[in-house]
Amino acid sequence: MNRGTRLSLFGRAFLALLLTIGFYSLALAIAFGLLYLIYLEFVVLGRINIRLTIFALIGAVVILWSIIPRPDRFTPPGPRITRKQFPALFNEIEKVAKLTGQNMPRDIYLVPDVNAFVAERGGFMGIGRKRIMGIGFPLFQLMNVDELKAVLAHEFGHYFGGDTALGPWIYKTREAIIRTTVNVAQANRWLYIPFEAYAKMFLRVTNAVSRQQEFTADRLAAKTVGAQAVISGLQKVHKFGYAFNVFLQNEYAPVIAAGYKPPMLEGFREFLKSPIVTEAVNNSYQEQLTKGTTNPYDSHPSLKERIAALEGLPAGANGNDHPASSLLPADVDLETLILKQVIREEERFSSLKDIPWENVAETVFAPQWSDNIKPFRQILSEITPPSLFDAAQNPSTLFARLASTGKILPPNVKIEQVPQEVQMQVISNIIGMAFAVTLKQNNWKIKTGLGEDLRFVQANKEIAPYRLFPKLAARELSREEWVEYCEKNGLNQFKLE
Repeated sequence: MNRGTRLSLFGRAFLALLLTIGFYSLALAIAFGLLYLIYLEFVVLGRINIRLTIFALIGAVVILWSIIPRPDRFTPPGPRITRKQFPALFNEIEKVAKLTGQNMPRDIYLVPDVNAFVAERGGFMGIGRKRIMGIGFPLFQLMNVDELKAVLAHEFGHYFGGDTALGPWIYKTREAIIRTTVNVAQANRWLYIPFEAYAKMFLRVTNAVSRQQEFTADRLAAKTVGAQAVISGLQKVHKFGYAFNVFLQNEYAPVIAAGYKPPMLEGFREFLKSPIVTEAVNNSYQEQLTKGTTNPYDSHPSLKERIAALEGLPAGANGNDHPASSLLPADVDLETLILKQVIREEERFSSLKDIPWENVAETVFAPQWSDNIKPFRQILSEITPPSLFDAAQNPSTLFARLASTGKILPPNVKIEQVPQEVQMQVISNIIGMAFAVTLKQNNWKIKTGLGEDLRFVQANKEIAPYRLFPKLAARELSREEWVEYCEKNGLNQFKLE
């Protein structure tokens, strides 16, 4: 570590220590000040005010309880991998570690994320810690070897700069500040004011430092493998990271919850091919490229700022543009490793049934549609497709009936408190499922793909059931056009039940 880095690390360590001391000093001063009020009233003045005493006592207890540091309970973020299992990958990680002048992490994990991270875990407030690294296994599908090495070099840059050494202090203090602020807000709004102000100041200062750490780690990665690989790797992380999370939550997780196990990475590849997803991914990526400024509370600089900071650095020689998946052994089932770690219960994992994605809608979701609309059948039986136009002109009335019949709202939530867009989403889902059940019962075939709207086809006709009610509510179809649509597709004879 050179002299400049030592000075930088010392300055950041001093700042972290100062902010930590400042917070605990503020909290203790307020807590003991409240207790002193009780002492002053009872002992010195010889009287007691019940309301003031309760206020001071509750406030002091809440603050003192909240600032107590909690133990660092580390939960593995994914399956731990070894050199014996992944020799080629470990060789590349070791090369990057040597180029950045860092030791290898003690433990390396595969994680279900389009990203990577490093940290130091264990011990107390960072003392007695060990280095760990997490590598998102979708990166092996999205990147080439050089891009993956750039991502790893960036993470080693956090070790190099001492970021992970300071992390436990900052994270623990941040947790204590947030915990105290939330707890105090519930106890008394006046006591909340100073803690809210300190929390905002702490987040602004520490996140500004965090953003600078990202720039420094980017520069080290560029020096190690070349700026072009770093830029390309950043672009892929920002472009596909959110899409993978949406895929996991909306497509993959519901199938797992139903007891089936489709191929994850194959599904993600198909998900990205969907025109709807492609458009959303490209729009989001272009927005990130044009966003020029960073929010003071962001922990990372914007993509545009990071690319701009790298553009003047050497691009680097053409290296290894083979797919990063070439670093993985052919005889290791990554998805099984990940799922076992996520599910943890061996019995539940063993009960999962393999299923191809093309069978998911028919096998997994179709039975759920029938179960989900059962509470609403009384209302649905009164609705015919042609009459749906009138119901769509007053969605609040229909929502009130569905909510009351299906008892879908918590007891303390009134129908008028539900936002209009939420009401529309609920109605569209229920009507969509009812149409789906009806179409399936009338021999319409499911035709859909990952990331696409559910569709049913028969001969040369096609219906997207979840799109029907929103179209009618938005008056994209007139009454005459809807009647014609129902006649054309033979919907007049159907009942939604």
